Amino acid sequence: MGADDALKYAAALLKSRTQWTGDSIAGSDECNGHELELAAIDDTVTEIRRLTAQFGDPRRYSDGRVVESR
Repeated sequence: MGADDALKYAAALLKSRTQWTGDSIAGSDECNGHELELAAIDDTVTEIRRLTAQFGDPRRYSDGRVVESR
């Protein structure tokens, strides 16, 4: 796997994990006061996904396969 595909995989994994943890934190009673932290995490995911766009479609590996499936 090339570095570009590894970055695309890592970005997809980061997005998935941060969505899950963000939803969990936001839905808990302890979320009060953590909106800035959750926004910072979301901003980081966005920045990393922008980096992947430098290597073509961030949703597809260099050989055309999709990075994420549902």
